[in-house]
Amino acid sequence: MHFCPDSFAPLIYSPSQFVDKLVERGGDFDFELRNQITQSLLSLGQFSTVEEKVRAHAMYWEEFSSEEDNEEKKYLAKLGKIFCTFERYNIPYVNYLVIFYYFTQHEIKNLYRNYYIEWSQVEKELEGRERKIIWSYTPRDFNRLREKELQSCWVSFLSRVIAETNSLCYILFVVNKLYKYITPYP
Repeated sequence: MHFCPDSFAPLIYSPSQFVDKLVERGGDFDFELRNQITQSLLSLGQFSTVEEKVRAHAMYWEEFSSEEDNEEKKYLAKLGKIFCTFERYNIPYVNYLVIFYYFTQHEIKNLYRNYYIEWSQVEKELEGRERKIIWSYTPRDFNRLREKELQSCWVSFLSRVIAETNSLCYILFVVNKLYKYITPYP
């Protein structure tokens, strides 16, 4: 059982409410891509356990990556493999995947900085009960990264925080801080 400080939980909005708020505020969302991904994942069938579902989704993204020659699609597959771990906690991940996929370099840099700052404020609440995020870059150093290196470091950061920790606390941190960053007003 993971300990989650109050500032981490629960989700502020459902994934669909978040998309509605994003669009309401003038943000873009690729509904077509979301629907294509959702249909592809539904075609994988039913699963008897959550772990089976997570493994099947991870394998889907692994195969998707190996079939694609397009670097953008490989990036989508890398994110998909990370975000499919949300399924362990019954959190639908496709909306988040689409949102993160379309972030610009500038948005990635700003969001990374926001996570860094927010983490410094909530880190003490963990009191050693959860593994701490190991920041490879300060926001200033992250901001200096070039396109390919930036994308690679961003994926690495998300993988460490979401997939490798396998912790609901970290997923809630990433999602809730994204909510507050993109839709700061309820």
